[in-house]
Amino acid sequence: MKMYFWKQAWLKAPLLLCLAAGQVQAATITADGNCTLADAITAANTDTATGNCISGDAGKDTIELTYSPLLSGEPLSQATDGLMITLPPPATPSIPPIPHEENMLLQISTEIFINGNRNTINANKDSAVGSVLYVSSNGNLTLNETTITGGTGYISEDGYRHGGGIYSNGGSLTLNNSTVSGNLVTGYGGGILINDSIVTLTNSTVSGNEGSFGGGGIHSDASTLTLTNSTVNENSSPVYGVGGGFMLIPPPSN
Repeated sequence: MKMYFWKQAWLKAPLLLCLAAGQVQAATITADGNCTLADAITAANTDTATGNCISGDAGKDTIELTYSPLLSGEPLSQATDGLMITLPPPATPSIPPIPHEENMLLQISTEIFINGNRNTINANKDSAVGSVLYVSSNGNLTLNETTITGGTGYISEDGYRHGGGIYSNGGSLTLNNSTVSGNLVTGYGGGILINDSIVTLTNSTVSGNEGSFGGGGIHSDASTLTLTNSTVNENSSPVYGVGGGFMLIPPPSN
C-alpha cells in the first residue's frame, strides 16, 4: 500500500508541471498618453512593442486607460463628406455595407480588456477616425468604466457613415459600467452597430446618439444582444422616424 501511494504522488508532479507550462500569459499595458491608446491596442493585437507601449502577450491583454484620448485620423480616400451629403437616402431601411477595415483607427482583432478608469475616448467628430472602436471578426473586447463619444462612423461604399461609437463585425463585445453617447452618423447605428456579433451590456447607458436611417442607439443585424440593468434612451433616427433607440434585424430563417 505504501508503494501505491508513493507512485500516485510521483505521477501527479509531471501533470502539475504540464498544466503550469500550458498556461497562457497576458500583459497589462498602461495607456497614459505617452503610450497612446492606439499604440496600446496595436501592441495587444500584434504582441509586439509599439511606440512607447510594451508588448502584448498571447492571452487576454488588459489596457489600463489612465487618460482621456482625443482621437484624430488620416484623411480617407474612399469617399468625401460632400459625396455623402449629396447622395439621396435609400428608399427603405436596409443593412449597411461592410466597411474598409483599414480605415478604422482603433481596431480590436484579439481578446482585449480595456479598463477605462472612468475616462472618455473622444473622436471629436473627426471624420477620418471611422468608428471610435471597431471589433473585427477575430476580436473580443470588454470595455469597463469608459465613455465613447464624438464618433461619426465609417464611410461605406454607399457613401454614408455607419457605426458611430462602436462597430462590432462578427466579434464579441461586452460593456460594463460604460456609456456610449454623443455619436452621430448619416446612416445606421449612431451609438453601436453590430453585425453577426455577440454583445452584452451591463450597467451601461446608450443615449444622445443619432443614426439618421435607423438604430440611433443600437443597430443590430443577425446578432445576439443582451442588456442587464442598462439604459437606451434619447437616441434618434430622423430620416425614417423608426428605430430611434433600437433597430433589430433578426438572422435569416433557414
